[in-house]
Amino acid sequence: MLCLSCSSLLAQVPSDPIEPDPLNPQRDTTVYFYIDEVPVLNSGNVDDFIKANFKCSEALKKEYTGKYIFVAFVIEKEGVLSNVRILQGKGLNPKLDAEALRVVNLTNGNWRAGKVNGSAVRCMYKIKVTI
Repeated sequence: MLCLSCSSLLAQVPSDPIEPDPLNPQRDTTVYFYIDEVPVLNSGNVDDFIKANFKCSEALKKEYTGKYIFVAFVIEKEGVLSNVRILQGKGLNPKLDAEALRVVNLTNGNWRAGKVNGSAVRCMYKIKVTI
């Protein structure tokens, strides 16, 4: 079983400082944590996608059943992912963590960006993957 979590509120919370894009110094590097419209996976429900693509051995499933991994990433305005990572202290096992990252990365480029005031923005997205 896999579960997901994501928030959608009206506010901007600045992210950790991000260096300006050296190729485009005018580019807005703000990452929104709370947005008006949440990002959407173009190919369907993100939970279903992860369930269909997450693979691990029966031994790992048995050992870690009911436990979870938190994966966080930024969805760029163009629908691509950046900064995909396991949240600190929220991983389970190196093999399961790597599989969670692999499956999330399969969605790269397949997102409709989140919006604030009707405009696409870079936003933080978190997924809770339950084994």
